[in-house]
Amino acid sequence: MGGDFNDILKINDTKNKKTKNKFDKPVHGLKTLIKYFKFIDIWRDKNPTQIQYTWRRKSGLEATRIDFFLVSKECKAQIVKADIRPIILKSTDHNGISLKIRTQKVNRGKGYWKLNSSILNDRDYCCNIEKLIKYYENKEKTTENIGILWDNFKSEVRDISLDFCKRKAKQKRDKIQTFENDLNKLNIKLDQSESAD
Repeated sequence: MGGDFNDILKINDTKNKKTKNKFDKPVHGLKTLIKYFKFIDIWRDKNPTQIQYTWRRKSGLEATRIDFFLVSKECKAQIVKADIRPIILKSTDHNGISLKIRTQKVNRGKGYWKLNSSILNDRDYCCNIEKLIKYYENKEKTTENIGILWDNFKSEVRDISLDFCKRKAKQKRDKIQTFENDLNKLNIKLDQSESAD
């Protein structure tokens, strides 16, 4: 169970002195729910000493961790990592919480391949295909069975396309991951500097 609970579970989940006095005890109903179902605040469990907030007033004077996932003890073992991630949306003043969950590996086949036509706009990809076309044009002169040559050509186009798309997707994922990591480091620095105030 997760979401914006608009309350803190522990006093160290807020940097605001007024909030600390106001919430000496978290809301009774939420604590009762946690106790009854034996829920665990998984982010705090995975990050016992970390100071990080999920909500911050624009002035920066108030910051609290009021968003969290509550999980059962049985689910706890399946959760590998819990992070507070900066959200880059103008429509929210909350950071997100991400969970990395261990799941069973499912063996899947190759599936159906269809050309992603957006790669036709990529100059590197087009150069590779042009080289392949020239290679097969030369081979055509010495081949007796054009049908086999055509099938081989299509197979190589597919292989080149798949490899190209995989590399591009990995580059994109790596770039996004680097950006998210840098943003997360800045967010943690901000939270820790605010808690020192």
